[in-house]
Amino acid sequence: MSREFHPHVNDSGAPECAYAGCGLEVAAHHFLCIGHYKKYQAGLVAPCPSEGCRRFRSLDYEACADCGRAAAPEANPAWDAGDRNC
Repeated sequence: MSREFHPHVNDSGAPECAYAGCGLEVAAHHFLCIGHYKKYQAGLVAPCPSEGCRRFRSLDYEACADCGRAAAPEANPAWDAGDRNC
């Protein structure tokens, strides 16, 4: 699925990084700040999968901070069973 990326525009109309919660201003032809773009290239940052959302998120989370989703579970049910015996 092809997706066109745009920077988020803040309240004063200036383009800023599309990573949810970043807030750094970017050039009009960029969609992420340098730090988040490097993480995007490394496969650590991805677009938010929520319907209509145009923000980015860490792959540690199911959705961006703007969409308010919980972090992906870190626990393994097998570990929980082992913890009961401690």
